[in-house]
Amino acid sequence: MSVSSKIDTDKKEGWIDLIGQPCRTSDNQELGHLEAISNDFIVIRKVYVAIHIHYYYIPYNKVQGWDSSILWLGISKAEVEQNYEKHKAPDPKQYYVKGGTVNRTSSYPEVILIPSESKIQVFTAADQPLTPTYKCDLCSVSFNTDNALSSHVKVAHS
Repeated sequence: MSVSSKIDTDKKEGWIDLIGQPCRTSDNQELGHLEAISNDFIVIRKVYVAIHIHYYYIPYNKVQGWDSSILWLGISKAEVEQNYEKHKAPDPKQYYVKGGTVNRTSSYPEVILIPSESKIQVFTAADQPLTPTYKCDLCSVSFNTDNALSSHVKVAHS
């Protein structure tokens, strides 16, 4: 995985700072807003007609970057809906949700800053040690270690 483009900036954004921000797909479709983060996933929430709520559990390596107003994914809306949609809210014991009391880790991957309206593919890699979550929220497979879960996400959901 390589990082194609970074913007130098005085203010370094963190994933917690981006909760609540809008998210778009590589085909420029509105997906929803960043709802929560864990060591392995971001969770995007989309509300349809005030009662239909969809959650998308996206691995970090599918995130293209942040352009100071929109979080861009490197995958299409169809791929997101087909592979990453779940009908459950993120568990606040496993995910950081803005305003929540549990901050499980401070070792989230770096937020990649990209130029506005960029279509450049940019991926991030979680180089830092991760805190265990043990259960994959995309396929409900359980693991005994955090490394096993992370390896699974990279292989099965990348």
